[in-house]
Formats: sequence, C-alpha cells, structure tokens
Amino acid sequence: MAAQPANVLLAGIVGSTAYGLAGPGSDIDRLGVYAAPTTAFHGLHPPTGRDATTVTTKPDVTFHEAGKCAALCLGMNPTVTELIWLPDGLYETRTALGEQLISIRTAFLSARRVKDAYLGYAVSQFKRLETRGDGSFSADTRKRTAKHARHLARLVHQGGPPAVPHRPP
Repeated sequence: MAAQPANVLLAGIVGSTAYGLAGPGSDIDRLGVYAAPTTAFHGLHPPTGRDATTVTTKPDVTFHEAGKCAALCLGMNPTVTELIWLPDGLYETRTALGEQLISIRTAFLSARRVKDAYLGYAVSQFKRLETRGDGSFSADTRKRTAKHARHLARLVHQGGPPAVPHRPP
C-alpha cells in the first residue's frame, strides 16, 4: 500500500472490492481519515480544500483530514460516507478516535441529503452509462461499461433503505 499520512484514525478497503462487485483486473481502493497536526492549523493556511486530501493512484488510496471528512459526511458524499459504514472486516486501521467517528455515523444522516446525494448521483451515473461508448461496442468499451454498471448498483444498494426487521403490531 502507498505511504499513509501520519495520524491515520480510520482506513479501510472501499469500492467494488468491498461489496463483492470487483471484476477481473479490478484494483483495491482504499480510503482513510487522518488528523493533521495541531501546528498545521496555526497561521493563515490551514489544511483545507485540496490541501486536506492526499491521493495516490496505482494503488488508489485517498486520505481526508478529519475536518474535511466531517464536512463531506455532512453533505452525504457517497464516496466518503462509505468509510464509516464499512463491515468490520474491511477496516485496516481503526483507532479509538476512528471508533468514535463510526459510533456517531448516524448523526451525519439526513433523509434529504441521502436522497440528493445517492439518488442524484445514481441518476447522473445512469445517464452517463446510458450515453457511454463510441458506438463500436469494442471490448474495452464493454469492460468499462460493466464496471460503471457495477458502480451504479453499489450506489443504489448503499443509498437504499436499511433492512428493518418486521415487528408485529
């Protein structure tokens, strides 16, 4: 795995691998949250925006500073909220502060934001999928279309209502 920032609070395997949707040749995506040192917030240029995220490719690894992660979760960013809802076995780093983040994950929920974020994103992804391709149906286009469809299925699954056990009246 690529080098992690210092003070990682929570990190795990996300994306198609996490949901059993990976195909041949799929990579393993990782996502995490870190705490920037207090001194990084002194002065006029605290870690915000792009400076609060580290991204590497090959392998795909993204880490967000804790404040940015919280802001993205409040907006129900599907990619970022995925981290705090992973099944236990997919976490690679889980500190006490990471546990606290998981324990308050329901505080980030808002029916309107979930609908806007997940359904809105799923609809936009479906439109992209619908218009995808160069008309040649080449093997490469079919492979990317299948991956795109798996991604869309994961979004619909994640944004759907949770399974609620039936309780007699």
